[in-house]
Amino acid sequence: MKFSPTTSPYIKLFIPFVAGILASYFLGLTPIIITVGVAIALLVISAIVIPSYKTQLFSVVLNLSLLLLGGVLATLHNESTSHKYFAKHINAKASYLVNVTALPKQGKRTIRFVGEVLEVKNEGAVVSTKGKAMFYVKHHGDDSKLKYGDNLLVKATFAAFDEPAAGDDFNYKAYMALKHVHFRTYLRNDDWQLQEASQSFSLFGFLSQFRDQLIAQFEKHGFGGRDLGVVSALILGDKQYLDKDIKKAFAETGSLHVLAVSGLHVGIIYMILNYVLQLMLRGPKAKFVKATLLLLLLWTYAAIAGFSPSICRSTTMFSFIILGEVLLKQNNIYNSIFASALLLLLLNPYMIFEVGFQLSYTAVLGIVIFQPKVEKWFAFKNVILKYTWSITAVSIAAQISTLPISLYYFHQFPLYFMISNLFIIPLAGVILILGMFFFTTCYVPYMGDVVGTILLYVVKSLNGIITCINNLPYGIIADIQISIVECFFMYVLILFFYQYLIEKRFVYLLSSLITTACILILNF
Repeated sequence: MKFSPTTSPYIKLFIPFVAGILASYFLGLTPIIITVGVAIALLVISAIVIPSYKTQLFSVVLNLSLLLLGGVLATLHNESTSHKYFAKHINAKASYLVNVTALPKQGKRTIRFVGEVLEVKNEGAVVSTKGKAMFYVKHHGDDSKLKYGDNLLVKATFAAFDEPAAGDDFNYKAYMALKHVHFRTYLRNDDWQLQEASQSFSLFGFLSQFRDQLIAQFEKHGFGGRDLGVVSALILGDKQYLDKDIKKAFAETGSLHVLAVSGLHVGIIYMILNYVLQLMLRGPKAKFVKATLLLLLLWTYAAIAGFSPSICRSTTMFSFIILGEVLLKQNNIYNSIFASALLLLLLNPYMIFEVGFQLSYTAVLGIVIFQPKVEKWFAFKNVILKYTWSITAVSIAAQISTLPISLYYFHQFPLYFMISNLFIIPLAGVILILGMFFFTTCYVPYMGDVVGTILLYVVKSLNGIITCINNLPYGIIADIQISIVECFFMYVLILFFYQYLIEKRFVYLLSSLITTACILILNF
């Protein structure tokens, strides 16, 4: 299916909406300015457009409305612009009522969590506030009782996150700012007390305890060290057990995406379930039953993985694809992809700045656009060779579409990504299947031991292969520095060259050469 805004209308809705978000973020427009702009624009233009809504003016109004809607939502989503933002009421003598809004995570010396500052109490006066901060609590006897939903009374000195050190590629301050967390504080034992424990049922708390039980089952069946870290990250999205060396090995072989529960995992589960349900279900209502079961099972897996942002993104994307297939006679997969992205950005406009969001959608688009073309480069009659090349084509397609973003954020290019993904993607699928089977059999005598032993062997094989590939010489090109402008031109180059390969028109080849020249000029 050709990638075209004409045949995929949600692309046309997506572009002005994202432009509005970017305008709000970089220009700092306030809700009042944007709202007034929306009102004036719609009042002036609607008088002309309403009698003939199918004219080009309607398109202008629609695009302008989406542009301003993106700006309004992005600005309103930024709590730091509100007069109720807690940082505007900070006082040395104040105390703060804080709600634990994220699952506390254990560190070596501290427990950290993101908390919402509900109230600022100062000399008898209580001010209702909003806004989040990062809290680091020193370990002591009561800290293990902290859980999602608790209210704490704290005495704190808030400070902004540190600026990145010279030569540091990762800007943690900017990363937290995109999550609207601008301040942090360290609490000693006597700086806080539990004001009100969460009494209501907490889905996130329940899921956290459930994952802890599953990890305990892994440990009971012989998992430990890097094997426990990889299996818990790959299946449950829990990275706290990951060994730094194995994480580095995955990154340098271009396989780090396997350790983040995301589109790859949901895609594998979707393909397996879709295939099994097609074999099981027959009849006129089969597709509706299959779609219902697929949605239920995918979101169940998302719950087990803790509803992390990456898993929610991926599950939402595949949910739209499933609904498009069952509800529309002529489903356009690009419509499903961009509709899911639009929904996620309506809920959280700042998600557009998250690296995971960008990589997830560019990877899926790359696979949909480029994989069929790449797979046609070679034709194999042998089943094994055909399957091997099919996986390689997926890896190449995803690498093409994510390359500019990867270079911009991570400054390196793994040369052995095709080799590593050739082994990693199938093994990841096997581990996911065995992991799901293990969860249903781990309490069954003997059967759980057998499944656990097989799963452990596969995980050890995965780690061994990654380590071997990572030890090969000249495996990575490091210290690649490109600007956001160069990143943009690289995508323009990819699209022009792709169009040239499809249509064989000289104008696209010439455009590719001009774009390449622009990139080279920017490097001088």
